[in-house]
Amino acid sequence: MQRACRKTGCVRPQKTENDTIRAGRGPFRPVAPNRLRGTDTAYAWCGIGGRRHCLGVADCPARRWVACAFDVHAAGDAAADSITSAAAAEEPDCPGPRLRTGSGSRYAGRGFRRAVRAPGIGRHGFIRRSTPGQNGHAESFHKTPKREYVWPHESADCREAERIIAEAIADYNKGRMHPSIGYMTPAESAELWEMANK
Repeated sequence: MQRACRKTGCVRPQKTENDTIRAGRGPFRPVAPNRLRGTDTAYAWCGIGGRRHCLGVADCPARRWVACAFDVHAAGDAAADSITSAAAAEEPDCPGPRLRTGSGSRYAGRGFRRAVRAPGIGRHGFIRRSTPGQNGHAESFHKTPKREYVWPHESADCREAERIIAEAIADYNKGRMHPSIGYMTPAESAELWEMANK
């Protein structure tokens, strides 16, 4: 069926990694924590508050959940709040990491662009349209928090949802092991890297 659809042109073939790289510059592949951050959005049910968008910021190489913000419409102000919170969570002398986002309106608005220029936030780059593989770190990262922390809970209201997310961030960073970083937690991986590079 897939072969027939491809021949008739009714289904576009899936992009490969090489196609993604040819579409633009090759993806930046960091080797140390806090060198690249990515953002994504998940839905969180807040009971009487209805559905809210949870805009998360991930430290991609360390698989660490840095910050998040809630918003009704996932507008640019909430996206700006999430990266501002992420910058505030780091050490004052920490160099600003690169920030990679999609090309949606929330990341192209004036408020978000102003937030990106603040101290503690490095160079901001967009991925090309229809190439989510260029933001693969963040896409892969957010799959687990959504599946294990956000979706299983039915909060009574927005305040309870925010509390659950705050607890999820702590548990994810300090208690969840990742095969991609040697079956360590994100906190252990970052600590080990810092000790090895002092």
